[in-house]
Amino acid sequence: MHDTYEKAIAACYSSGSVHVIDRETAKVTASFPKIHQFEVWFTRFSPIEKDLVYSCSDDCSFKCLDTRTIAPVYSIKKHEAGVTWLSELPEHRLLTCSYDGTLRVWDSRTRKELSCLALPGKPALWDVKTLPEGGIGIAGIYDGYFFSNRGSIDDL
Repeated sequence: MHDTYEKAIAACYSSGSVHVIDRETAKVTASFPKIHQFEVWFTRFSPIEKDLVYSCSDDCSFKCLDTRTIAPVYSIKKHEAGVTWLSELPEHRLLTCSYDGTLRVWDSRTRKELSCLALPGKPALWDVKTLPEGGIGIAGIYDGYFFSNRGSIDDL
């Protein structure tokens, strides 16, 4: 899955590569060949700093990439299986989910894990959405959807 904003598209590849492509010219403006060991499942521009791109991979890691320096800012490899999704939360936090059946909240400054929600049976997870009525919806790869009524992602 790729992410876009008004000027560029962040594209991910099964080769482990990530490329940023200018939307007007269709030219690659930043290239991170084989930045991951295995397939990249997801990319996302930082909504705060558009020069940063996050990538999630089957190699159990997620990375923060700087399109100005064409270098990784950091890499975190703490999940026990492929990382499939990432979102920035308020207060310098990141949320990831994985095939390992966990949702994890990280501090993007210290790169430390702040909390972890492990779903029973360790279902492979794909995506997370905040529900309008409160709580979160979690898409499983094989096991359907899961819902948490803990209030919000902030309550993990």
